Amino acid sequence: MLVKQTGVKNNYDLKKYFHGFVIYFRPLIPFKTERQYFVNVLSEKEKLNDSTLIKVFMRNTHWKDMLCVVDLTGNMRPYNIQLLVWAKFN
Repeated sequence: MLVKQTGVKNNYDLKKYFHGFVIYFRPLIPFKTERQYFVNVLSEKEKLNDSTLIKVFMRNTHWKDMLCVVDLTGNMRPYNIQLLVWAKFN
């Protein structure tokens, strides 16, 4: 018998462990809402919820002719907006 699970000593213990995936879905943000948020941030009517990416770009001004490879999926939304704001002004 070969068991590859931490803390399992036999098949009976193995049956107590959860085997599978849990997937959580978030509501989809409408494009109009997303676009309006971007416009509001650019016009300084609204602040970015998180400025992590902007701070990284601002402290690394020596980066010239950068190529950004980014994840533009929904879960990266806060960072996507920051990237677009940074690109707009640089």
